Order: sequence, then structure tokens, then C-alpha cells
Amino acid sequence: MFRTILAGAAAGGLLALLLSACNSGGGNSTPPTTQNAVYQQIELLSRPAVKEAFESFGDHDPTNRSEPYNDSTISNDIVSFATTVAGRSTTTADALQSVLYPNEMIVDLSSSASTAGYLGVETGGKVGTTFGGRALTDDVIDVSLSAIFGNALSALGVVPDDGKESPCLATDNLSGATPSYLTSTTFPYSQGPV
Repeated sequence: MFRTILAGAAAGGLLALLLSACNSGGGNSTPPTTQNAVYQQIELLSRPAVKEAFESFGDHDPTNRSEPYNDSTISNDIVSFATTVAGRSTTTADALQSVLYPNEMIVDLSSSASTAGYLGVETGGKVGTTFGGRALTDDVIDVSLSAIFGNALSALGVVPDDGKESPCLATDNLSGATPSYLTSTTFPYSQGPV
């Protein structure tokens, strides 16, 4: 019983502290609306593995805070990394840049496709769907790595094969099997914690 009272007193004290902090601005306790709220982007990860593969760690914060379509750092780093580090042809590097930049999820709502498909819009549906977006079961890391280090772009007919693939880097070597926690057929499409 003592523990319950102590916890209740502590919670009551915390609530009083929070309420006084809310009222410290001249008595105006009206919460901000979305019209006057200011948001600051602190992370940009629409395309997993892109920033991590192409950029030096020091460039991550500026990229995270940039608008996905106005980030010359990642745009330039894609071509630079692909040609100088991965040894890809300029044609392949330019194709990578056109497919992976801007770092935003593109969805074609006018598409008749009924399922999402990572990089579907960017590749003109060559990855299996023209809808785009990303399904929970899409293996986005393998798709990205196979485009960067493998022959995914040439296999899709986006560019001619440059013969400079690095097969050992073209996959994360994890099973593509759908985990049991993603097998729900109703929203939010993943089961609760086990």
C-alpha cells in the first residue's frame, strides 16, 4: 500500500509540474495548432541503405535535415561512390542516381496496380508493380544492394551490363522469408509484440 501511495504522490507531483510548465507562458494554455506549429526534420530514411552506402558518416546529418529533392550531397555522392569506390560505369552510376534520388517514397495513385512495390515507379514497373511505395514484406536492402553492387539495373533493362558487379556485396545474405509478425491481413498488418 505504501508503494502505491508513494507512486500516486510522485505521479501527482509530476502532473502538477507539467501543468505549471504549460501555464507559464502568460496563462495561455491553448496547445499549438498545425497551422502555427514548426516541425524540424531530423531523419531521412525513405530508401534504406542509400545514405548508408553512398555517403560518408559526416554527411548524414546534413542529408537528414535536407529536403529529399533538394540534397546535392547525396545526389553527387551516389555518382561519386558508384564510379570511384564500386567501380561502376558512368552510365550505371547515372542510372543509380536517377532511380535512387530524390530520397523519397514515390507512389503512383493513378496506377491500376493493387500492391506496393519498392522502386516500382522509378523503374517503370520493371520490379513487378507500377504502384511504387513499399510493402512491409519488400526486401528493400537487397533491392538497393543489388542495384548498387549487382546486376539489377542491367537485368531490368535500365542500362547495359557494365560487367563490374560485386556479387558478394549485392545482398545482405538474410532470408527473404516473410517473418510471422508480418502475416496479418488486417491493418496495421503486423501482429502485436510476442
